[in-house]
Amino acid sequence: MADWSRVLPGALKCKRFCLRHGWTAVTVLAVFGVVMIGLGAYTGLAPGTETVTEQRGAQTITAESNVSAVVGPKSALWAEGTRLENRPAYLLRDSPNATIDARFRVSNGEFSSVDPTFRLEYRAVRDGETIWSESSPVNATVEQNADRVAATTTVNVSAVAEKIRAREADTRKAASVRATIVLEVPYETDRYDGTLVAKFPVSVDGTAYELDPASASETRTTPVQIERPTEPNVPLVVVLLTLGTLGLLGGGAAYRVTRGPSSEAALLELERRIEHARYAEWISVGEFPTDLSQELVRLENLDDLVNLAVDANGRVIYDRERDAYAVIRRDIVYYVGDRAEVVSEWQFGKVPTQVENES
Repeated sequence: MADWSRVLPGALKCKRFCLRHGWTAVTVLAVFGVVMIGLGAYTGLAPGTETVTEQRGAQTITAESNVSAVVGPKSALWAEGTRLENRPAYLLRDSPNATIDARFRVSNGEFSSVDPTFRLEYRAVRDGETIWSESSPVNATVEQNADRVAATTTVNVSAVAEKIRAREADTRKAASVRATIVLEVPYETDRYDGTLVAKFPVSVDGTAYELDPASASETRTTPVQIERPTEPNVPLVVVLLTLGTLGLLGGGAAYRVTRGPSSEAALLELERRIEHARYAEWISVGEFPTDLSQELVRLENLDDLVNLAVDANGRVIYDRERDAYAVIRRDIVYYVGDRAEVVSEWQFGKVPTQVENES
């Protein structure tokens, strides 16, 4: 009964509303349903557009390198003229000169101009901070044709090692002196221009040195704003169509109620059912005896009778045959119903004109 008391009054109130405002309810629900379905169809079939930024005209400019050293006449390990490429280390006595071969390319286009340069940098570093630096250009050979853009330079690493030791002596070893070969590549393509930078650290350790290949690349694009259709908002479409369907179903139900006769008696009966459903958890169905001798008191509405039952920690008895409600307290019967039928049938004697308070 408690569950029905939550659900049934709402349904009965809707029916009451339809009886009172029938054609208005039908029109409002029908229009609402049609509008929601129309909006749902439009949202699903005619999605909007959005402005997005696309990156177009992509070009990747790349610089790659190869490091090699030619063995000189003083080597006891390799024959003179042997070329050592991309080794983890080179011996200063055997291969004092290192060569860097750099190649440049651009994807989806071609160079308008390329001007690669090499320079040799020295830095004295202490605690990660540079306290002294020096830079000097290094001669390079540039080759540029339709199929190839390249640059080559050769560095005397023995001379570099001597300069590192000399500068460390000048700083009294208060700082670490480092040498780096820097490749800078200013470029222009048919779309973009810029500069690539690749660095080749030179690490000298006693009789050997390390010089690893390096590379650099960057991708350039042009942002373009375009408009494109958006994907339909499926959850919104579902909600709109559902609301539209419910509106039409509600309009159909309201029409069924409205087209029937809506008399004052029907409305009163509906009000009674609503009130009964509201207090269903306090009401039990039963029959009233007719041979009682209690005093009879009539209350105006079921709300008062239920309050009386709650105060008395009792229940309201509903007699379907007499269509009446009653609460029996000691020798008094409080009831709600039609006085003419209930009193004459129960024969409880004179009906009081007011409710008497218990002492």
